[in-house]
Amino acid sequence: MAKTITARLGYKLEISSMDFNGLIAALQAGRVDFVTSAMSAIDERKQSVDFSSLYYVARNTIMSSSKDRMETTDDLRGKLVGTQLGSTQDEFAKPLKDIEIKALNRIPDLIQELKAGRIDAAIVEDAVAVDMTSANPDLVMSLLPAESSGDGYALAFPKGSKLVADFDQALIEMKNSGQIEEITDNWFATDEGDTDRIG
Repeated sequence: MAKTITARLGYKLEISSMDFNGLIAALQAGRVDFVTSAMSAIDERKQSVDFSSLYYVARNTIMSSSKDRMETTDDLRGKLVGTQLGSTQDEFAKPLKDIEIKALNRIPDLIQELKAGRIDAAIVEDAVAVDMTSANPDLVMSLLPAESSGDGYALAFPKGSKLVADFDQALIEMKNSGQIEEITDNWFATDEGDTDRIG
């Protein structure tokens, strides 16, 4: 998404990888010009940063071992559940009853903990779950009801950024041309035929 938009607008793109929970601070400190990291445009974040229009709406998903599949939030009772620190899935998990949360900075760390049996399940968004179950056949995913999911993904900018309008226009053009659908189908969409891994 970032490569396509910046190329369309004539900007040179430099990608900086950092922990998810540090992204808003990086915007506020001026270390990055924008964030595209599957960030949901929730009201709490809108107080700190400006968002583009939405480009994708995700679903919360439970990832678990294929030997001990967990499909609903009730299945998580009495379990140790991993989340990504600062994510909407982390916020979603906090009010769930009778679960213990282990929040980590990086998704790969969550997957490692799950595979090693140090957590019982992880709550992540669907695009991550598809990628991770594809790479790890011993893991499965179960989509939670749509009403349990966060707001849609958007690009985040420092408050008052002049880039928002241009990026929004690029998103409109990409949507109209089918480019956004092509990108999200390639990187985000779940494989509905993979019934062994998708609930």
